[in-house]
Amino acid sequence: MFGNMLGNLVSVLLVLELISHTGCDICSKDSCRILQSQENHENQEYQEQEREARVKRMAFYRNGKEVAGQVSDTLDILLDKDRYNRQMRPPGENLDTSPVQVQINMAIRSMGPVDEVRELFSLDCYFRQSWTDTRLRFNTTGISELVLDWQFLTKIWKPDTTFLNGQKCYLHKITVPNRFIRISPSGRVSYSQRLTLWSKCPMYLGKFPFDSQSCSLEIGSYGYTSDDLTYEWALKPVSIDDLGLAQYHMTDLNYGVQTSPTKRKISSGFRTDSVAFLRFDFQRQSGFFLLGIYFPLTLIVMCSWVSFWIVKTDVPSRVSLGVTSLLSVTKVGFGGKAKPQIGYATALDVYTIICFFFSFAALLEFALINFIDTYFKRLKQWEQDNPEQARKRRDRFKRASSDLSSPPTSGSVLPPDHSSISKSSPKMAPDSSTTTSVSLGLAESPALNTTSFIPTPGQHDLTDPTPGLHTASSPCQDETQCGLRYRKDVKLDILELSDQNGKESNIEDDIKSRESIQSSTKPSLTNIIYSEGMVAVLEKIRGYIHYLRRIKSSFFPIWRHFALEGELGYEETQYVVDRIDEISRILFPAGFMLISFIYWSYYLYSE
Repeated sequence: MFGNMLGNLVSVLLVLELISHTGCDICSKDSCRILQSQENHENQEYQEQEREARVKRMAFYRNGKEVAGQVSDTLDILLDKDRYNRQMRPPGENLDTSPVQVQINMAIRSMGPVDEVRELFSLDCYFRQSWTDTRLRFNTTGISELVLDWQFLTKIWKPDTTFLNGQKCYLHKITVPNRFIRISPSGRVSYSQRLTLWSKCPMYLGKFPFDSQSCSLEIGSYGYTSDDLTYEWALKPVSIDDLGLAQYHMTDLNYGVQTSPTKRKISSGFRTDSVAFLRFDFQRQSGFFLLGIYFPLTLIVMCSWVSFWIVKTDVPSRVSLGVTSLLSVTKVGFGGKAKPQIGYATALDVYTIICFFFSFAALLEFALINFIDTYFKRLKQWEQDNPEQARKRRDRFKRASSDLSSPPTSGSVLPPDHSSISKSSPKMAPDSSTTTSVSLGLAESPALNTTSFIPTPGQHDLTDPTPGLHTASSPCQDETQCGLRYRKDVKLDILELSDQNGKESNIEDDIKSRESIQSSTKPSLTNIIYSEGMVAVLEKIRGYIHYLRRIKSSFFPIWRHFALEGELGYEETQYVVDRIDEISRILFPAGFMLISFIYWSYYLYSE
């Protein structure tokens, strides 16, 4: 506008200058008079517009008394008791019963610490809210916004916003309460305050110190439902300064608003509230734990393996090294203050237990080889003091070794029936001088010779320390061994047929009489157990047992020497001890590396 006026004025001046140069005879006196009047009118309009602009510019430079009086008058009008009721919420944006829209945003200054014991996290922030209250609209010349003191909050309505999962919160009051309020002419109210709050954060620390935590901050109304008040985030909802968390770094930030039924109950049922949430995802920084706990524990376990290279005669060195390793693992792993006090095992606890187990196993390894050496020394001294008993013991071990080396013979086992056999059977010759042991595990052979007998466990004589089975040609060593006897230790019948006159008993006739008696009896549980199908299963089981015994004997060479002729293998005791140390030097590191690989793979890469 000013540009157009200046252009018109310049054109008028050019015309007048032209007239002055050409003379008044070019135009009449009337035309000159018209041009002068137009020039005066335009000058007056320009001066009035300049004066109005100057008044507007000088509105903010009025003295404080005038501004204070104008603001006071405006507030008196707005907060008139007959016009404004601060206990009632304002109407909606369309001046109806629609809910009030509260727009929120946060400026986070700092966060932390995160407390694992109480499951809390804290943050320091500026919390801002804004809403529209049409009852506070004003149109005062020269006032574009009312900037008011925090005490003015008691005069107007404000939303009862609360942190639903907050544990504790306080308002900063240095040097005055850190809050303010502003009102625009359209009735838009902006409310800001600085808060430090602690919020609840449920945590699972099973993967500590390689865990990730997700902590949320829930914001909602304490008394209003979603029918009266709703929340929404501003265009820039959250601004975060450089966070200085000691153990965590924030990996993600999510925000949103959800309107759904809650657990808060009213007379008509459960409330439907509008809740704004802010979710922080934290990843723990495990560098402190790797350097302060994991690395020392690994070195302590490796130090416990040094005992495998120390000779067994240096007992103080090996014992002190093992005990010191155990105490060090206990102190470093279980005595740290950085470990959370929870009721279940964490990843750190699992690794500490692994290190404790390997340190303790290294100490037990020395105890084992020391026991072996001491045992053989005492055994050798006992054999020197008791040569006769040592010879019998050596023979007994020899026979036991031969039994283990011979596989069991397949055959059938007859069901025992104690009531069907009598010591006074007419088929038995009372004058026989030899004893024939007939087992229920006889092979089904037509000749019924004694070499087809099945050696079942428990067929050894209780009075004979040597394992074995009496055959028809073996004489009774004791008169109490002759006759009919039931071996209770293995629950099998053994028929011992005696012939005091040196005649052989008719075994075949006795078996036939036994079968005839059994055929007349009713089927019993014992007959079912000793049927042909069960016998095959039992024979297979016995075969596996003998096979395992032979494997055990081959893997532990020191016990195999018990069955050798002559003196026991005392000379190989040192070899066995050294061999155990040699195996431990490979077995312990390999086992620890394998378990450590499984441990790190699980806790670092599993969800």
